[in-house]
Amino acid sequence: MHAGDLLAQIDPRPFQAQVDQAVANRERDQARLANAQANLQRDWRLLTQGDATPQTIDLDRANSGRFGAAVKADEAAIEYAQTQLAHTCITSPINGVARIRPIDVGNVVQQVAAGP
Repeated sequence: MHAGDLLAQIDPRPFQAQVDQAVANRERDQARLANAQANLQRDWRLLTQGDATPQTIDLDRANSGRFGAAVKADEAAIEYAQTQLAHTCITSPINGVARIRPIDVGNVVQQVAAGP
């Protein structure tokens, strides 16, 4: 056995599904952000012409900020899901043979005095 050899693998499909869902959420929120930014630009031109209200601009700015924050949250969710996916493969940290060592008193298990 060599360092880096695969020892065990956890089923990666649920973790891949989380990555895929997070990516889809980011794409959805990026589209919403682009729409909110387009509305802001459009309404800003209308405001200069007197055909929109400052309240509309405030709403457009708030929506742009909200969807921008959602995209950042989606990116964090993608990174988290990718980290979880990466931990589905357990590899050997060292060269050599792994053996099961019997557990004895003082190794891992400690003796407990029997109660009355």
